[in-house]
Order: sequence, then C-alpha cells, then structure tokens
Amino acid sequence: MPASHDHLWLGHCLIRPELRGLGLGHLIVNLMLEEAFVEREASSVSLVVFPRNDPAVRCYLTNGFTQVGEQFKFFSTTGQRQPNDRMKITRGSTSSDSPGSARFVLST
Repeated sequence: MPASHDHLWLGHCLIRPELRGLGLGHLIVNLMLEEAFVEREASSVSLVVFPRNDPAVRCYLTNGFTQVGEQFKFFSTTGQRQPNDRMKITRGSTSSDSPGSARFVLST
C-alpha cells in the first residue's frame, strides 16, 4: 500500500464488540479525516476492508469513501487468500449540504 505525504492510508480500526453501534466508528473516521485533510493537508485517504464486514463498509460509505477496487491478502495462518475492498476518499469530495453525504466537514 504505497503512501505519500498527500495520500494516506487508514489501517486496523477496531471497535470492541460491546461498544459497537454507538457511533464510535463514525467519530473515529471523522477525527481521522480531520487529521488527514486539515492537519496533514492530504489530498486523499485510502483503506481496505473485508467486504463481508457490513457495519464497517456502511460506516466508510456514510463518511464519504467510495469503493475503487479490490485487492487480495494472503493469510499464512489459514493458508487462504482473502479479498478486500479498496476504498478511497478525496479532499473536498464530501459536503454536509449533499443528501446522504458524510458528516465530515473541513474546518478552517
């Protein structure tokens, strides 16, 4: 997963099972996007997610990420190759004025 100072990657965002459904995922993603776009002036952020992780996929889509492809990861512990959805959000691609858009707004 190549990154540069203007293209960042989000990795391994986990919520304890007993704390899921409280909006913490949305909060974490919004804070991460603020750090990426405001503090680090990134142009985009990417991530990969297991396609069957419906709550995580929904969280990322709700926050403005779009699916841009697929990649595979080999897990030596299981000997299996698993597909992952690659998702991306670009600076300025979200707006609180758009229906169904992310809650993230760039602060000034």
